[in-house]
Amino acid sequence: MRTMRLAAAAAAAGLICGCGDPVGPGGGENPPGDAIAFVSTMSNTVDLYYPESDSLVSSAYVTGSAPNDALLTQGGMLAVVCSMDDRVELYDLSSSGPAEAVAALPQGSNPYSIAALDGMLYVTLLMGEAIAEIDPAGMTVERYLDTAPFPSGVGASGSRLWVSHGYGVYDSIGMVSVVDPVAWEVTDTVQTAQNAFEAAPVRDGSVHVLTTTYQEDGAVTILEASTGEVRAVLDLGHAPSISARPREWGCGWLLAMDAAGLLVYDETGVSETMDVGLPATDAVLYDGLVYAASFADDAVLVWDPAQSLAVDTLPAGSGPIRLVVVEGVVNGR
Repeated sequence: MRTMRLAAAAAAAGLICGCGDPVGPGGGENPPGDAIAFVSTMSNTVDLYYPESDSLVSSAYVTGSAPNDALLTQGGMLAVVCSMDDRVELYDLSSSGPAEAVAALPQGSNPYSIAALDGMLYVTLLMGEAIAEIDPAGMTVERYLDTAPFPSGVGASGSRLWVSHGYGVYDSIGMVSVVDPVAWEVTDTVQTAQNAFEAAPVRDGSVHVLTTTYQEDGAVTILEASTGEVRAVLDLGHAPSISARPREWGCGWLLAMDAAGLLVYDETGVSETMDVGLPATDAVLYDGLVYAASFADDAVLVWDPAQSLAVDTLPAGSGPIRLVVVEGVVNGR
C-alpha cells in the first residue's frame, strides 16, 4: 500500500491558527458554494472547506479504509477511492453523512486512482494489474481490463485513458498504457523512467507523467496526447510527493514536492520553487490562493503566492493525501 511509505512526522511548531471553525459531521445540509475536499488516508475521512463562507466541515464523510483519491462526478457527487477496503464510495455533496452507494472491487486489488470520461468512472487496481469501469448511476462495475503490472495513476484526455505504471523504489517498471475505452483495449504503450506513479492530462493537450524512485530523481515526461509522442522530459531536482498532481499555473504547472515545498515548471524546466514551511503532499489553486496539504502535519496550508506568505492553516484529518476542488455545486446539486 503506497500511502504507508509516507513518513509521519510531528506537527510543525508555529502553525497559523485556522479561522474556519469546524462545524461537525453530524449530518444535515452542507454550506452552499464551491468547496475544497481534503481526503485524509490515515483517518479515513473527507473534510469540506468552503472558502466563500470560511466554513470547515470536519469529517463530513467517514469513508472506507485508506481513501487515496476522489473526484466530482458528472452528476455532482463525490466519488472516493478506498484502497484497503477495495471499493469506490459515492457521497452526496449537499450534506454530510454516510455514502449513498458503493461499488465493490476484487479483494486485495488495492484501487488507487480515479478518472472520469463520458460519464463513466475508471479506477486503477494497483495490485490487480487491471483497471475497472464503473457506472456511477448505479455504482455497478461494468468490466475490467488487464494491464501491465502496478497500474497507478489514470487520466482521461480526448477519447482515451492514460494509465501510468510503477510501484516503489525497486521495481524497474516505468511506462504508460494508452487505453481505448470503446474498444476496451490497450492500444499503445510509452516507456518512461522508473516508477511512473501519475498520469495527468492538462488543458494544452498533453499528458504529464510523474516518475521518481524517491532518490531526488523526480522527473516529468510530457506526452503529446494526440500521438503519444514524448514532447519533453524535465528533471525536477527533487522527489515529488507520491500524491502530487500537476495543476495549471499561468503558462506552467504547480507541483507538490513533499519536503521541498512547491515547485512550478513549464516545458523548458523548473521556473520557481516555494518554501511554504511545510512538506507538501498535494496542492490546488482556488481564487488566487494555493491550498497545500501536508500529510505529516495533518493540515492544509493556505498560501498567498502574490505575497509569498501563509495566510491561514486549516486542520485536516490524519494524513491528508489528496485535495479536490469542487466547483459549481450548490448544496450538492
